[in-house]
Amino acid sequence: MILYEFGACAGAKAAGGGKNTMASAIIGAIIGAILGTILIPIPILGTLLGASIGAGIMVLIAERKAGKELKQSLKTATGAGLGQIFGTGAKCLIGLAIWLLFTITAFF
Repeated sequence: MILYEFGACAGAKAAGGGKNTMASAIIGAIIGAILGTILIPIPILGTLLGASIGAGIMVLIAERKAGKELKQSLKTATGAGLGQIFGTGAKCLIGLAIWLLFTITAFF
């Protein structure tokens, strides 16, 4: 779970966000995942899209409240959304590697 949430934080930070922006990315990802699960009734995809969109929207709001320009705010929000997607991908790859390790160990 930490890697999953770290992706949004790292994306926001890489795009120029601060500590409040990173906290907003985590909160937005959690709220977005819950709402995405409810509003987008496609299993797994709704949660992932909701988390990415939620992180982006919350970062955009946090950046605008901090007084940053719209262009910079959109850049940071995009970074948070993409970071969420890459964090999810990294988590899936680690899970696949663990599964392969256990499978190979069990059968060979």
